[in-house]
Amino acid sequence: SSDSSQMGSSSSQAPEEGMITDGPRFEVKSRFTVFLCGEGQSGKTSLINQLVQNLSAKAPAHHGQTLRIEIRSAHLKVSEQETMQMDFVDTPGVTDGMLLSSALRDLQTFVHNRAVADRAFPSYERNANSDLVHVCLLAIGPHSRKRVLIELALVLSKYTPVMLLIMKGDSYTKVELQRFREEITQEFTNAGVELFHPASHPHGFAILGNARENSGGNMLYPRGPNSLFDNVQLGAYLSKNSAQLITEARRRS
Repeated sequence: SSDSSQMGSSSSQAPEEGMITDGPRFEVKSRFTVFLCGEGQSGKTSLINQLVQNLSAKAPAHHGQTLRIEIRSAHLKVSEQETMQMDFVDTPGVTDGMLLSSALRDLQTFVHNRAVADRAFPSYERNANSDLVHVCLLAIGPHSRKRVLIELALVLSKYTPVMLLIMKGDSYTKVELQRFREEITQEFTNAGVELFHPASHPHGFAILGNARENSGGNMLYPRGPNSLFDNVQLGAYLSKNSAQLITEARRRS
């Protein structure tokens, strides 16, 4: 089977700007690949569902544990003449027991092979045909300091920008969350990982638990945690800054 599938609306009308479309009727000028990896059961697949559905309410969600590398492809109309193909790569979770495992090497090999394949295209064809992974989102579980995540980031950051996601952020108090974000960013930097965080989020993005945006709140955030977390901001950043991330990925690869 193919490693990607077309998703979204089946309408024959031209798409509205910012909307995901399902087919090749609109010329694809560029491709943008988001590689999401990190701890298992941290909400990676749920976050991909949210990122896709924020762009297209008709896009079906994937449920269940991710057992292999899976790619969900969609088309985002960025201008009247241009459509960008967005590939969201979902991956199995990693644990410290995987430090020397083939499963961990599979993640590293996927990104490496994409970089090698991209170099085969002439520079003037690369935007539309690029196989490059343009950004890696590394999911950090609650209060987690797994060495395997640093080892994975050290390899992947040689090929693509790496950004940290603090998953299930609503399991922390506000003070705990801020402290953990600062500490975990420093740990990765001290280990030699070249992180790529926007100025607006110098310590990565904090993601609401299960990637759900709700107003009901919980024990830690009784008035609702939405304003404290970055689910929506992450999607907006990726779509608005794809060109910058593509340039940075090319510099590293």
